[in-house]
Amino acid sequence: GQRHLRILIRLLGRKNAEFYCYRSTNRNLLIKDNLKTKNIKSLKNFYKINQIDSTDFKKHKFDIVYITNPIYRHIYYALKFANLGANLFIEKPLSHNLKNINLLNNIANKKKIKISVGYQLRFHPGIKLIKKFIKEKKLGKLITGIFHFGEYLPLMHKYEDYSKTHMAKKSQGGGAVLCLSHEVDLVRYLLGEPKIVKTSIKKLSNLKINVEDTLDAKLRYYKNSIIKLEINFTDNPPRHYIYLNFQNGYILWDYIDKYIFYVNNKKRIKKKINFKKFKRNSMFIDQAKNFINSIYKKEKVVSDIKEGLKTLKLCILLKKNGIEK
Repeated sequence: GQRHLRILIRLLGRKNAEFYCYRSTNRNLLIKDNLKTKNIKSLKNFYKINQIDSTDFKKHKFDIVYITNPIYRHIYYALKFANLGANLFIEKPLSHNLKNINLLNNIANKKKIKISVGYQLRFHPGIKLIKKFIKEKKLGKLITGIFHFGEYLPLMHKYEDYSKTHMAKKSQGGGAVLCLSHEVDLVRYLLGEPKIVKTSIKKLSNLKINVEDTLDAKLRYYKNSIIKLEINFTDNPPRHYIYLNFQNGYILWDYIDKYIFYVNNKKRIKKKINFKKFKRNSMFIDQAKNFINSIYKKEKVVSDIKEGLKTLKLCILLKKNGIEK
């Protein structure tokens, strides 16, 4: 939430915008863009922001509301503010189940409000390049591929006890599949809707969680192209990459090491494209610009509620198919 707030203050300025927050905790921990933290006296005073309670929601005409609370509370608050006519940014995933999402979509259509879901990796320059390469069809037919995203849960938010977060709790929408659903979204975004061949959902670690820490799935595209989808809470150090093997070459994107390796054997092209100057925050900035422009300049939302719902449905299906009987 703090990252989004800083970006909005930067993009909208304070002359033409007023900023408010609703909080359920009184923690005053400053969380910087690099995830380093610092205890301060008051977050409200630090950001020069007005703090309100739930009885104040109807007193203000909110143009934009960012919902950055735990997954299982997303839709509850989204419905409240959608009914008040606010454009909504909802952190990923959209929710932990499908309840009331169609209702939210209907309200959004009726009120003519925009909804964006927080899949910022769609704005990564590497993902944009992969999307471009696939569209050009210069590498021929897709044969196999791997989408891998693994990160050690206790190190994801070092400033808090992982076992007490929503990520560790089934009742709050936790688990590797939903909390690391960026990879599920990228499979869809880059390749379209898959057919699930096989799914395995397990808890393999000794982590203090009551949710899965590992997903291994096989997905089918284009009749017989097989894609492996691997998500976990256990990789330490983290690993995040996409490998796509085509008839005439391959593409390898490494998020951690910031590069794409592109090979076209037919044209004897081998090139490494570096993103050494890439800053993680730039994805969030581009995402916010897209959301704001969708409201005021009629730009298409890159990850709207329909896209968020499709990704959520795939997450739920993967979990349902993968739980061992």
